[in-house]
Amino acid sequence: MLDLALIRNDRAAVEAALAKRMDSVDLSGVLARDEERREAITTVEKLKARRNQVSSEIPRLKKAGESVDDLLAEMKEVSSQVKELDARVRDLDQQIREELAGYPNLPTDDVVAGGKEANEVLRTWGEQPAFEFDTLHHVDLVKNLGLVDYERGVKM
Repeated sequence: MLDLALIRNDRAAVEAALAKRMDSVDLSGVLARDEERREAITTVEKLKARRNQVSSEIPRLKKAGESVDDLLAEMKEVSSQVKELDARVRDLDQQIREELAGYPNLPTDDVVAGGKEANEVLRTWGEQPAFEFDTLHHVDLVKNLGLVDYERGVKM
């Protein structure tokens, strides 16, 4: 899976590398969800810090005999916001993971752009055998030999 920090820091290089293997590459959706996720995490952390601060103030105020009803109401609101934002962060994490899983690994710089048709033979070992009969694809071969029953496998 691609590293999100690499995409953030060098988007153009990642898109160029992925373009060697894919027709079109647009990482703007991933980056937008990542930015939204990061903002939500920042907001959640600020709310949690406020909640911790107020939690330490409440006993002090109670001991001083002051009313804490306003603070308790505020903390209920903060807690509900934290729950909503935590759920949103989890949802965004899942969306980002799913999209990144759809991209291939980055090819090295010496990889030729294109699909299998662009591959080059770098070296061979020995001579390629010449057969006096038509060769079969491996799928046809295992079906003919009865080694695999694809039709029954599909039904399972």
